[in-house]
Amino acid sequence: MMKRIVICLIGLLAGFLFLAYRQEWLIINWPAHPIELAVATRTEKRSVKLYFWSQERWKHESVDILWSEDKAQSAKYLVDAWLTWLEEEGADKDKVSLQTALLSPSGQELLLSFDRVPFTGEQSAYEKWHWVESLLKTIRDNGIKVQQVRLLVHHQTIDDYHLDFGRAWPLIGFR
Repeated sequence: MMKRIVICLIGLLAGFLFLAYRQEWLIINWPAHPIELAVATRTEKRSVKLYFWSQERWKHESVDILWSEDKAQSAKYLVDAWLTWLEEEGADKDKVSLQTALLSPSGQELLLSFDRVPFTGEQSAYEKWHWVESLLKTIRDNGIKVQQVRLLVHHQTIDDYHLDFGRAWPLIGFR
């Protein structure tokens, strides 16, 4: 009889500890899973050129931004500066922000995810195409070495009637 009581108490204690662990009331840091520390990359200030097609010609401006050894981080700084410049110029009606800039595992494709679709329904295919080409020219001319750029919204493919965003855009553009 005493043996059954001890087994029940051990089972009850084990059940409570398991419940506490699953509900995160009890946190156990197993030594078999070491915590990796983020490696800081070196950043520097760099002058870049931003481009935008407006009134049938290329407009450009030089600005200073942070530049990192990490291509994805440098692309994020560059696209953020480009979007800010477009907003200042009045080229974008709504403020578009870059959520994420990532490289594919091969390092040849840059994925840019925005917080909203950068085009309005009233814009023509010509205007949308030049917006994309302006972004590609800015990335290409500032030395971010990738082959293609994929544009996303909330990490999903952009759904547009005029342009196909199901595929990545070649960085060489459509000069």
